[in-house]
Amino acid sequence: MALRSAGMAGGGSRARRLRVVPDPPAADPPRGDPPGPRGRAGPDPTLDGWGGPGSDGSGDSAGLGDSRGSGIARSRAAPGRAGRPPPEDAADPADPANAVEAARAICLRMLTARPCTRGELAAELRRRGIPVEAAAEVLSRLDAVGLVDDASFAASWVERQRRTRGLSRRALATELRRKGVGDEDVADAVAVVSDDDERARATELVARKLSGVRGLDRDKQVNRLVGMLARKGYGSGLAYSVVREALADAGSEF
Repeated sequence: MALRSAGMAGGGSRARRLRVVPDPPAADPPRGDPPGPRGRAGPDPTLDGWGGPGSDGSGDSAGLGDSRGSGIARSRAAPGRAGRPPPEDAADPADPANAVEAARAICLRMLTARPCTRGELAAELRRRGIPVEAAAEVLSRLDAVGLVDDASFAASWVERQRRTRGLSRRALATELRRKGVGDEDVADAVAVVSDDDERARATELVARKLSGVRGLDRDKQVNRLVGMLARKGYGSGLAYSVVREALADAGSEF
C-alpha cells in the first residue's frame, strides 16, 4: 500500500492531503499441470495399461500381450480407476488387434468371477461378436498359461456338485457337456463315482425326504421319492430299489 500527497489550495495557504493507493493484486501461483482440452486435467501417467488377475501392472501377466500399444486403456479408462480393465466394448472387433484385446478383457473378467470352461468362454465371445480368429488366439493363450483347464474344472465341479446337489453320474456328465467340456474329460471326471457311491448318495437323499411323505399312502410315497431321485439323474431301477428299502426300514411309522 502506498501513500501519495495531493495539493489543495484554500484561504491563501497550501495544505496537503494524503491519499491511500492500494497495491496491485498479486498473480495466483500456478497449480499443477496445465489443464487439458475443455478445462480437464492433463493425462494421468498411471493409466498407461492394465493387467488381468495377478498382474503386476504391465498388462501381460498371463502372456496375453501388452494393451498399451493399442491405446485402449488410456482412452477408455475412467479417471481415478487406474489399473482396472476397460469395458468389454472398449475395442472395435472389426480391427484384428482390437478384437484380440476385447476378447482378452472379456475372458479375464469371466475368469475373475469364477472358473470357466473353454467352451463357456468361446460361447460368450461368439455372443459378443468377437471374430473366430481373435477368439481362438486368446483361448489358446489362456490354455497355454493354465488359466483354462477343462480337465481340472470337470474334476472339481463333479466333486462339488455331488456334495451339494447329490447329482448322479448321468446328470453330472450331461451338465459338463452342456458347459462345453469334451467327452474324454467328462468320462475321467465322473469315473471317480463308483456304483456303491451312487447308491449311497441316493440313499442319503431319500433319508432326508422321508419326513415329507409321512402319512401318505405307500404308492404316493414311492412315486414322490422316486421322482425326486429321477430329477437328479438316477435311473429308475436304482431309484425304486433305494426307496423301497428305505420305506421298509422305516417300518410302521410310515
